[in-house]
Amino acid sequence: MRTGSLTRKFGFLNPALIAALIAASGFVAPRAEAVIYYFEFGGGLGKISDVKGLYPDATSDSTSSAVSVPMTFGVNLQARQYGPLFQLGLQARYVSGSAGSSVTVLNTSPIFRIELWRLMLGAGYSPWVWQSASFKKLQATSITYEGAFLFPITPEIDFGLQAAMQTVKPKGGGTEATTLEYGAFFRLNFGLTNAQSKERRKYKGWRYPFGTPLQ
Repeated sequence: MRTGSLTRKFGFLNPALIAALIAASGFVAPRAEAVIYYFEFGGGLGKISDVKGLYPDATSDSTSSAVSVPMTFGVNLQARQYGPLFQLGLQARYVSGSAGSSVTVLNTSPIFRIELWRLMLGAGYSPWVWQSASFKKLQATSITYEGAFLFPITPEIDFGLQAAMQTVKPKGGGTEATTLEYGAFFRLNFGLTNAQSKERRKYKGWRYPFGTPLQ
């Protein structure tokens, strides 16, 4: 199926997911409990392959020593902090390197995640792909796949290691570019009640001094 057809069929999901993310504060947590949300920021190394479909003037077909900077805002879709946790988020992934000239992909994507114990898996689709932080649009769509392992510090702070792959398809046809990214990040969790903090601490397996107060 052509990318244009995919965009026509699934492009509506992006505003729909954004609307769902905004509306989540109204009905995610029962009994008028606070919404649990988080912000992630990190960095790492990456590689962009088959870049000529996006950058025809590139003299090489892949980048060397690319830098990856991911950022994610997410909302939990349930109040509990144990068992499978489902999350909806907005993610920006900036990957930049050199392929004879500067090659940059900035993907802004709604993303759906599943977190189980310390393992987190996510996937997203977006027609919003940019050449750089100046938001000059690339005529392309992207699909993101990611996996991460969390190392809890406290219920409010997680450290994580992450790997991700993006496929970026030019809308006009041509070679599909691929990014591979590896890095680390911090997650800041907000909106946890005392009871939810205890659930998350027990679920993640904290031990003093990493988040368990002295009795």
